[in-house]
Amino acid sequence: MRLQPRPCEVCVRTSRSGFSVIEAVIAIAIAAIGLTAILTLQQQLEKSQIQANAALNRTNIRRAAIVLIKEINPIQKPTGQVQFAPGLRLIWASEVIEPPIQGAGFGGSPSMFKIGLYSVTVQIVDVNNRELDRFTVERLGWYRAVDASPY
Repeated sequence: MRLQPRPCEVCVRTSRSGFSVIEAVIAIAIAAIGLTAILTLQQQLEKSQIQANAALNRTNIRRAAIVLIKEINPIQKPTGQVQFAPGLRLIWASEVIEPPIQGAGFGGSPSMFKIGLYSVTVQIVDVNNRELDRFTVERLGWYRAVDASPY
């Protein structure tokens, strides 16, 4: 019978379960890099959402201003201002593009109105007179030039 030599106890490696300190540090570093990227993405998403909300607010304010300007006749009221939302004023000024001319009625006959084309500059300001928006629209101005026909 042959005897097996016994391995040296110093040379024998015992396996241990778990992580070594170096492996744990590397895992934490990788996790930190991944979390940093996620947090940066979250900040960018939050900033984009704030910008989108601000743009939506500006659009809604401009739409409300356009609705008000549609009701203004630049010949009758070439300049003016009105409060149209809490803390917001709408200021407008008109300039003539085409002076009023006799309008055409049904069948090419002259109408009762003179019609002109105007450029209306609209400014939206807050309570501190800080300009929030400015835009220009073209509007028709009109006035009655003759009395209504009897028929």
